[in-house]
Amino acid sequence: MRNLMSRPTFGSLFSGIGGFDAGLEAAGWACAFQVEVDPFCTKVLERHWPHVPRHRDIRGVTPTDLAAVDLLCGGFPCQDLSVAGRRAGLAGARSGLFFEFVRVATELRPRWLLLENVPGLHFEACYYQGIEYCLTHGLTTFEPGAQGEHKLARGFLPTKTRSFHYLADPRFRAAVREALGRESLALEEYRAELMAHSPYAQRASAVSDQDRADSTPSTPNPPLEEVFRASTGRLKGPG
Repeated sequence: MRNLMSRPTFGSLFSGIGGFDAGLEAAGWACAFQVEVDPFCTKVLERHWPHVPRHRDIRGVTPTDLAAVDLLCGGFPCQDLSVAGRRAGLAGARSGLFFEFVRVATELRPRWLLLENVPGLHFEACYYQGIEYCLTHGLTTFEPGAQGEHKLARGFLPTKTRSFHYLADPRFRAAVREALGRESLALEEYRAELMAHSPYAQRASAVSDQDRADSTPSTPNPPLEEVFRASTGRLKGPG
């Protein structure tokens, strides 16, 4: 019987025929439990892990059924996420079992999570779920992350953002400003090219003069002493 005390432990959800399980055990981990509903897969698991506690339907599993583990792994059903299916997404009856994984993870609170699924999960989680949420709640802005021309096909346009920093060293401040000045021109050309491929006809026009003005780097930071004087009215010397 496996010695669970001398090795880090993992729990296996949606175990299948034990791909994650075999790999983790080869890396020195010990399997504390498995959850698999398919009868054929269960027979494979019983043959290779005869002493591991096993459960069937994840929807009926409770925290009292499972041992505490260091890592929780699983490859939940992909049918509703795959490009070969109808793309019901995480709202689908099969791929929606992802939320059962979340429930068990929330209850067990392992140190690590290890999940596997098809590339369609990336678009479902990062874009489609966010778009649906915005439409449902009347939101007009959704940030899908920086860069990526493929986002144009999903309705995202290149949008300017700003960040504010104080650079105390005047030489470093000047170097950064000079670099940003050169970079802003290249970014505007890139943005104009992307906008030409916008799926929205009314937004596919050339970059406006106001857009160009907005892209101009902000004025240099004032000396640190001026910032202090503006906020306190005076600057104390040492001592």
